Amino acid sequence: MSTRSTFTTLQAHSKSTQHFIELLISLNSKEFKDVTSSLEVGGKEDLIALHLASFTRTSLAWLEWERNCRNKPWRKECREISETIEQTGLGVATYYNTALKTLVVKACIDLAPDWLVPYWVKWFAHHNGLKELFEIHRLDTREQLNRLADYPIYAYMLHGIGKALVEEFEHDGGTSSATAMYIYWDIIEPLYEVVVVGLEPLPSSISEELRRASYEAYNATHRAVKSKGRLGFLPLTLHASRSLREKLARYLVILRAKHELEASGGVE
Repeated sequence: MSTRSTFTTLQAHSKSTQHFIELLISLNSKEFKDVTSSLEVGGKEDLIALHLASFTRTSLAWLEWERNCRNKPWRKECREISETIEQTGLGVATYYNTALKTLVVKACIDLAPDWLVPYWVKWFAHHNGLKELFEIHRLDTREQLNRLADYPIYAYMLHGIGKALVEEFEHDGGTSSATAMYIYWDIIEPLYEVVVVGLEPLPSSISEELRRASYEAYNATHRAVKSKGRLGFLPLTLHASRSLREKLARYLVILRAKHELEASGGVE
């Protein structure tokens, strides 16, 4: 795909967000208040943290296998892992790659508004029977708005996690370093890129909040890998969600007020 066609494809995500915002502010007063007030209730912070933790743990299992077992398959723990995975009929790399992509699809099913799902996720879901992904476009306006608040947190924090994993394994060289780069560039980056472009119609304060969340996830991952301790993503998702939802609700209320003012001016 050419650079121009890639840019055009990405811009479609931004236009879809803009169209959704226009739909929101065109709702009657009761519908608008009902939909936007749902942002105050809170989101799926625990589910976001769970999806992030599952992806991180699976990535670490793959990377540790590449680091410790790829060239030492005779080790007891390596042999046990290989034998367990071979029962699935897949090689180790294929098994973990498939597992990670399946986790991303499931996160999109749970969290994403339909227009921010990247092409590779749809392709993988189609070829692996994950049909639920193709039903999320049927969700109502309230749910799509809440997903517009939840899913970017997942995507941005996943990006921070991916960067940390690359840095943790880059000094190994060999397959563990290459695998970390693959996870980052082939799985995470395309998903993240769609969200970054898709949020362009929203105010910069929202992307700033998301970048902070990404940095916090980056630091948390470094700490967890070094200490082999807990990932601790839930406090991060709770803080990011609360702040982002406040900013998004405030933006929509202001935009709605401007829309009503312009409409009344037009009538006069």
